[in-house]
Amino acid sequence: MALGKGLKALIQEEPENLKKADGKVILSLNIEKLMPNSDQPRMYFDDRALEELATSIKEHGILSPLIVKQEKEGYLIIAGERRWRAARRAGLREVPVIVENIPEEKILEIALIENVQREDLNIMEESLAYQNLIDQFHYTQEQLSEKIGKSRASIANVLRLQNLPEEIKRLTRDGRLSYGHARCLLGAEKEEDQLLLADLAKDGGMTVRQLERKVSALKKGEESEPPKEDPNAPYVNDLQERMSDFFESPVKLKHSKNRGKIEIPYKSLEELERILERIGLSASENDGE
Repeated sequence: MALGKGLKALIQEEPENLKKADGKVILSLNIEKLMPNSDQPRMYFDDRALEELATSIKEHGILSPLIVKQEKEGYLIIAGERRWRAARRAGLREVPVIVENIPEEKILEIALIENVQREDLNIMEESLAYQNLIDQFHYTQEQLSEKIGKSRASIANVLRLQNLPEEIKRLTRDGRLSYGHARCLLGAEKEEDQLLLADLAKDGGMTVRQLERKVSALKKGEESEPPKEDPNAPYVNDLQERMSDFFESPVKLKHSKNRGKIEIPYKSLEELERILERIGLSASENDGE
């Protein structure tokens, strides 16, 4: 006997696209039905990294399902927005998801924890996520350590980055300063010193070790005022590049207060001969004297 329409509606058959893993139901949903979370902790999605993930997804698919919550307009992404963005680039029409009935007050907490457990989160976003978990959900550093599997000391160091000026946070978030540079700048007591040193160190202007020496000198009072950029630096750098091209060797031009020296390295007598010929000399001119 055929079931009536009302009874059929009550006894729902499992859809063809349903799978199960670890006791949880995994659905394959239309990618356009998913919506990003406006409270997503990740503020910056690196374009190159997204392209690499999209290439991987084309080849292997999405290995870890997204966590979503069903809402009137569609499905809100709780965890996995980066995978969703990469899947769209890869041209996927459907993505694997686990639908969770998560209370509203828990959504941000889960999104924050899921993000900080991933290795690809920007260090400034990680720092802000820690701060949000502490401010909004009253986590202690010890509780955070247990929750995400990182040492309390590591969490404390990352949290300290929130004390930096906004400009330095932006440079670090954009990848123009490394985590090591940012941590080092915390050692400078004055904000104006931090900003000036950050400007000199950004985009590879100084190694972390060089920056450490500058900060140490400031703390010891060896520099009465913050270091100033040499106005001749652009000219010296340009001249150094031109000389390196001319001699076909990595020339080092050290210049300070209208004085300095030129270093032209060579690895063999043949290279030395070539360099001397470039300046109109020859290593063999004195032979036989």
